[in-house]
Amino acid sequence: SLGQAAPPPISGGSRYGGRPTSAPVGKAAQEKKEYPESGGCTHMSEEMGVLCPTGCELKKSLLKQERNVKPTVDQLKRSVDELTQSTNSIYGYVLDMTAEVTQRQRVSEGNGLLVGQYTDSLESQHAFIKDAVDVTFPQNIKILQGVLEKIREKIQRLEKAITTQRAKCQLPCKVSCPIPVVSGKECEDIIRKGGEDSQM
Repeated sequence: SLGQAAPPPISGGSRYGGRPTSAPVGKAAQEKKEYPESGGCTHMSEEMGVLCPTGCELKKSLLKQERNVKPTVDQLKRSVDELTQSTNSIYGYVLDMTAEVTQRQRVSEGNGLLVGQYTDSLESQHAFIKDAVDVTFPQNIKILQGVLEKIREKIQRLEKAITTQRAKCQLPCKVSCPIPVVSGKECEDIIRKGGEDSQM
């Protein structure tokens, strides 16, 4: 207001000095720099310091994905083991049936139509199961093994990425950037309040 006197200058003199002159527009435009982000914790430009929380959040995301993927891989391994055991059991059953079919074929020559009908049914079942063991089960096992291999490769990539992020994020995250020049009343207020650096 008009009734209050302006506070004295902090320089201790009796008069205010002239306002600082601003830099020419052309020179400021020439000194302007681009700071592209490179991702991770470290900025491509050393002047810009450390980027956060981008890199550290990536580490948390990778750890969370690792916890979700490992149970799936373990369950898939158990499924492959169970399928392998079932295949082995059926393969033994097929061998027994093959021996039985061979025996029935020998007996059928003297037992007439009844034995022939039984043999036909047995041979049909034998052919169906043998096809499943020789073709279907190997294909399913191969597909599951391919899926398991892809998941294993993904886990290895995640582990490598986690190791890299841990190495980059050992120190607490912080942000630093160039502080623009502030002049006039803003500088007076900052210094009068005991500050030395502008946080603008």
